[in-house]
Formats: sequence, C-alpha cells, structure tokens
Amino acid sequence: MAGDDVDEETAAKIMRRLNRAVAWLSENESRSREELLAISSRSCARRPVAELMALQDYKPAEFQEKVDWMMDRGFLKDAPAYDEIVRGK
Repeated sequence: MAGDDVDEETAAKIMRRLNRAVAWLSENESRSREELLAISSRSCARRPVAELMALQDYKPAEFQEKVDWMMDRGFLKDAPAYDEIVRGK
C-alpha cells in the first residue's frame, strides 16, 4: 500500500523491489526462514512465518467481493468506489 503522496511511478518501483526481495527470499528459503524466525522470536508478536508471495495490484473484482461481503453484513451503509479507495481518485 502506498499513501496518497506516493505517485504511481514510485509505487511501481517499490512493488518491483519488494517482489525482487520476495523472489530472493524464496530462492534462499532455508537461510531467509532462519533469519525471519530469529527476527520474529525477538519480536512481541509470536506468529508463524507466513508464506512469501509477490505483490499484486488489488483487482476491481476482488475489491467488489469484499465490498459486497461488508454490505451484506451491514458493515457499510454505502458501497465505496474502487477508484476512490484503491486509486485514490
């Protein structure tokens, strides 16, 4: 996620760099898992290490599925627009 003050070019660069890091961690899984476990054992949150996945754009269909779920349960009064929430327009 990027704040409103981050332009699309910068957000794309960040996504590419994070995806390269995920790829490296996946290729060096035993080493990266040991390091991640060491970090997590020192942290307050003692949760299992999640599987690493590449970053992806939040697709409109996925967004709509979440909105529908929240609307059905009464968590939202009005459905937000994808472009307003995800793209910040």
